[in-house]
Amino acid sequence: MRRAVLFLVFLFIVMNGGCSLGSEAFPQNLLRSQSFLEEYDVQPEYVMSENTFYNDHSVYYTCMNDWLYYYDTKTGSGGKVCGKAECNHDTDSCNAYLGEIVSGIQVYDGKLYWTSGIVLYRSDLNGENRETYRVLEGSDATMNYRFYIHRGSVYVSFIAIGVEEGDARNELRIMRYSMEDRDAPGERVLTQPGPYSTIGCWCRFYRDKLYIRVRNPLDLTESPTPYQHDLYVYDIVDKELQNIWSAQDSNSMRNVTVTESGLEFLNYRTTGDHIFVNTEDQWPVWRSEYSFETGEMKSEEEHAMDPGYTVVYWVEGHYIAFRSTWIGEEEKASYRIYDESWTVLGEGELEGSPYIIGADEKGILLQISVGIAKTGLYRIPWDNPSAMETLIQADTRAMSDGVLISRESIGSGK
Repeated sequence: MRRAVLFLVFLFIVMNGGCSLGSEAFPQNLLRSQSFLEEYDVQPEYVMSENTFYNDHSVYYTCMNDWLYYYDTKTGSGGKVCGKAECNHDTDSCNAYLGEIVSGIQVYDGKLYWTSGIVLYRSDLNGENRETYRVLEGSDATMNYRFYIHRGSVYVSFIAIGVEEGDARNELRIMRYSMEDRDAPGERVLTQPGPYSTIGCWCRFYRDKLYIRVRNPLDLTESPTPYQHDLYVYDIVDKELQNIWSAQDSNSMRNVTVTESGLEFLNYRTTGDHIFVNTEDQWPVWRSEYSFETGEMKSEEEHAMDPGYTVVYWVEGHYIAFRSTWIGEEEKASYRIYDESWTVLGEGELEGSPYIIGADEKGILLQISVGIAKTGLYRIPWDNPSAMETLIQADTRAMSDGVLISRESIGSGK
């Protein structure tokens, strides 16, 4: 009963908390604004989530296992976003169910948007009044589908998988669509072919610019793998794309952050094919910055990562590293948090695979997956890094014929 009352209070705040009218028409005089436009700009704090998380006036929205969840930071309440009185939140008629193959969510101008497959949907923030907004480019033969809404346009990035004369002909594409004119065709922002489906692409919006980092493997048979790195800037007003930096090396990248002065990257280099090959070796990690003023890329001194740690992130002035081990069929992970001088601030353990979202004023936000299911939204507090908090517990059951069933019974005939 208490949870139902809290959700009704949450819905009242959402529907009456000074939200905009939810119009897709963007005021064109703001396109060149050098201020962050809260209702119209992609949130830079949570770009690592790749649009699976959004903070709307201290209410967190996140997508887990094809369901939409909320967490109210003021009350500490959370759950599936559905206010139907008779709903048990276990069928596809629930307002919180977003559909299969959900590649992201975003709150834009007072409305919730998400993609299921290549279809963009829209609803009120409480999940009601949902509609098909438009169909985007892509097909079943796509990978790494991402979408972003920024200052009046929808942007999608994906890898189109194809074969030509028996050889793989894959292509990275970034498309732009009008929010106001739903029937207008998309415009190509960037097209880059590559022989492999492992092309890496990071899109970061900052005011009237879109920055794109592309990492294209040149030969997967070599060890370590050589990459072609390209950095682009796209002017969203002039619609001009410019390559501002290129390099060829065997380095990989974990983070991309935009600041007023440039772009910051967290880089690493391994001696094998992949970062997980030589987990007992010390591998180098370092930060670098591309300067808007000089056009130069400068790197800090390399740091030898502690042996056994296979993934590292840079989050709000802190490094967080993870180490994974398998005990039978269960994945266990430990983490260690450092300050910017690599002094250890704390460490802890978790079950499953971690996915960093970003951070708020209280700590680092992350999701954890066990197998293909995400188990919840968690936070590692700044003031006590060893004590991870559970913000939302996710429903890990699967949908079959529109009804939730246990994952263990899938394919068992039960």
